[in-house]
Amino acid sequence: MPLPDNSFDVIVSNCVLNLVPDKNKAFAEIRRVLKNSGHFCVSDVVIKGHLPKSCVKMQKCMQAVLPALLR
Repeated sequence: MPLPDNSFDVIVSNCVLNLVPDKNKAFAEIRRVLKNSGHFCVSDVVIKGHLPKSCVKMQKCMQAVLPALLR
C-alpha cells in the first residue's frame, strides 16, 4: 500500500480479506500502517480446513457473476 507507516488509528475490513490471495502480506501491511495504539476490526467469513469442491465451484461462479450484478 502506498501509505505511510503508523498512520491509522483504526482499520476496518468488511469481507475483503477472504478475497486476498496473500493473507500474510495483507496482515503485514495492516500492521505496518496501523498506529501502535490502533485497532483492527474485521468482519469476514472464516473456516478451518478446505472448502468442499462444490463450494469452490460456487465461489468461482459468484466471482464471475457478482461484478455484473453490482453495476
